[in-house]
Amino acid sequence: SVRLVDFSARIVSQFAELVGSEVKAIPNKPISDLNLDPTGHYIQVISVDPYQDRERVKSKKEVTTFDKQHGVDKYGFEAPWAPDGGKPSDDVSKQWKIRNIYVAAKFFPSLTRRNKVCEEKQEVQGPLDCAIDLIDNRIELLKLELQLRPPNKKTLQIVLQGSIMLQVNAGPKAIMHYFLGEQQTDCDVKKIAILKDKLTHFVRKCDFALRL
Repeated sequence: SVRLVDFSARIVSQFAELVGSEVKAIPNKPISDLNLDPTGHYIQVISVDPYQDRERVKSKKEVTTFDKQHGVDKYGFEAPWAPDGGKPSDDVSKQWKIRNIYVAAKFFPSLTRRNKVCEEKQEVQGPLDCAIDLIDNRIELLKLELQLRPPNKKTLQIVLQGSIMLQVNAGPKAIMHYFLGEQQTDCDVKKIAILKDKLTHFVRKCDFALRL
């Protein structure tokens, strides 16, 4: 694998040679928010992950690693966001994020290493969506560790500590207390059911890992 900073430097150097003048790498922000010189040359390099929309995977009981990496034409990245324009919160009841999704002209893997982005869209994720994603990510990390034969107990311990013994940000325990507590009555019923299912799966994975 290549580090993003190294890839960015190589691309900037290549295009500077191609256009015969300075090319600047710009930060990961909307172009409209950057005060760019219209006569200058700029490159924006962003690290993205395959995006799995529900329509594509709803017929599958379990999404495999192969499913996540093959036949994919949507990629995205996420950034913390606050509806009031302020600083993002660590409170699970106030966590929001924006998911930026890029649709490629062709599916990957492909014979061509670069495909044109033909569509760009944004999705605002509320606190409940963020909670579901957080639990889903922890399940994936645990699954990857438990798939090793034999499991690496050192790295598994690190993943477990980051899942059930959080020191800074709120985790599964805070999510359960807030979204599944008796005081919570105004959440989407379907999403709450998804969260319950994810949490059950998460607890089972943790229980199995702790027995090793």
